[in-house]
Amino acid sequence: PSLVETYDDHRMAMAFAPAALKFLFLEIENPEVVSKSYPTFWSDLKKADFRLEEILLVLTTKSFFCIFVSMFFERK
Repeated sequence: PSLVETYDDHRMAMAFAPAALKFLFLEIENPEVVSKSYPTFWSDLKKADFRLEEILLVLTTKSFFCIFVSMFFERK
C-alpha cells in the first residue's frame, strides 16, 4: 500500500484521499485529523463509493509503546 503521513494536518489527509483513484490501496495515517475542519469527510467519501477500512496497529517494545491508527481505502 502507498502510505501518506498527515503530520497531524487535516489538509494532508483530505488532499491525498483522491489518490485512491490512482493507487490500488492507499493508507492514511491519523485519519481522524479531518474532524478539525470536515467531520463527515470519510462518510462522504463512502457515499461516493470509496471503500474505507480502519486499521489499529499496536506496537510494543521494552522501551516504548506506540499506537498507530490508519485508514486503508480504495475506489470501488
